[in-house]
Amino acid sequence: EFVTGVSRAMYFMKMMDTIPCEQEEKYREYIEVRKKHIPLQHITGVQEFMGYEFNVNEHVLVPRQDTEVLVEEALKVIKPDMEVLDMCTGSGCIIISLMKFAKQISGTAVDISEEALKVAKSNADKLDTPVEFIRSDLFEEVKGQYDLIVSNPPYIRTAVIEELKEEVKFHDPFFALVGKG
Repeated sequence: EFVTGVSRAMYFMKMMDTIPCEQEEKYREYIEVRKKHIPLQHITGVQEFMGYEFNVNEHVLVPRQDTEVLVEEALKVIKPDMEVLDMCTGSGCIIISLMKFAKQISGTAVDISEEALKVAKSNADKLDTPVEFIRSDLFEEVKGQYDLIVSNPPYIRTAVIEELKEEVKFHDPFFALVGKG
């Protein structure tokens, strides 16, 4: 689907069609990359979260479906005009999704990684969401008060890293997993 632009539904109508040689070559190249346990989302550069397509790369954790539960729970308590802080924002998927669904809230996103903030900013621009971004080691540069703080911070113990899938332990940013470099 990524290489040909043919959706899954359309594939069933065109399954006997051949693809151009250059698309076949590109597909085979991606298979070789994937065999090295590079996450599919790093190959395609995107991941769906809460119904929106987010840009991702090696500088951010790939948004996962279980994090959608955090967004759904936060939406239960958010009211108009609230100021929401997303600590350890990564791709920005949490704060951007909250702002898309809740409307009329202000959102601030914080991350220690300048590279992660670039990805989050690209997602905010792509999804036309006015988020304020702050580079900070947790609350170090954060000023003011917030009505709600959301976060999916690094929480994996260093000793457990070896037990993770290769896609995670070798290709997700280490500091985003365990919180220290």
